[in-house]
Amino acid sequence: MKRAKVVEEKSAHFKSYKYNIVPLNFPGSAEPVVELPEIKSAMDAIRNIDGLPKPHMSSMHREGKSIWDLLDWLSLAFGFQKSNVENQRENMVLLLANISTRTSGQEGHPLVNTVNDLWEKIFGNYESWCRYLHVSSRIMIKYDDTELKKQQLMLLHIGLYLLIWGEASNVRFMPECLCYIFHHMAKQLNQMVEESYFQPPPGFEAEGSFLNIVIEPIYKV
Repeated sequence: MKRAKVVEEKSAHFKSYKYNIVPLNFPGSAEPVVELPEIKSAMDAIRNIDGLPKPHMSSMHREGKSIWDLLDWLSLAFGFQKSNVENQRENMVLLLANISTRTSGQEGHPLVNTVNDLWEKIFGNYESWCRYLHVSSRIMIKYDDTELKKQQLMLLHIGLYLLIWGEASNVRFMPECLCYIFHHMAKQLNQMVEESYFQPPPGFEAEGSFLNIVIEPIYKV
């Protein structure tokens, strides 16, 4: 009875904030899992939005959103759904933390190497797709960027792919189609970052617009 009461109290405490394993979307959470060094490092990495172009305040007020991390920024840029952003934030943190846990015993394996490992795992198929079609990859990391900037750009691309996958429905069973969608959206992402000007593609300003404009027509066909 005592354990059941504790569970009931915690359930009431978290009822407004849904999560799967890690309560990343719960402000001020003191759950032990959030204090793990691998989790904290991953959270710190995706919260680095320094240097990114800022959205117009009018669009943020209209959507009632704040930007806390790279996934929030991508959501405003391409109209991803809030629930998808929350799910992929947790997914991304856990993917990074799992790699960090497996490689924590290796000397000289900082988070930047963890991001590289995840990047290679996620984009191996995309790079093969580019080579097969003889097109240039949209993931262009400049060698003269700082390590922190390179990491930020890689995490932006990873976040974009995960958010696309999260709303793709049955389209996710057509990996070449996902590569095609990512290829064109990555171009738009790169333009915003390089020109330091936040400008969502026409029609993508509202939450849910990615699903309505990109996925739903393909799904119906």
